[in-house]
Amino acid sequence: MSKNAIKYRKPKASKHNQRCTANPDKVRYRDTKEAQRALSTMRHLGKKELEEKGRTKWNQKRYYHCPDCNGYHTTSQADPINLYTKAA
Repeated sequence: MSKNAIKYRKPKASKHNQRCTANPDKVRYRDTKEAQRALSTMRHLGKKELEEKGRTKWNQKRYYHCPDCNGYHTTSQADPINLYTKAA
């Protein structure tokens, strides 16, 4: 690879910033602190946008642990849905 190609090559994602293996469209946070910080930022941006425009696209309610990528994601669902419980 030439020096110029190396210079402009897209950096690879670090271990912590990799996408979810089950759903690559989701943003992966490595721990609860990072997910909580992102959720707090989203809430702040949502409140600000709601005041300015009267509507908002920032509707994330909580974060949850993903067993597929062993990371955390945010969701707009208020109540957790447990997909791993067996029906009675």
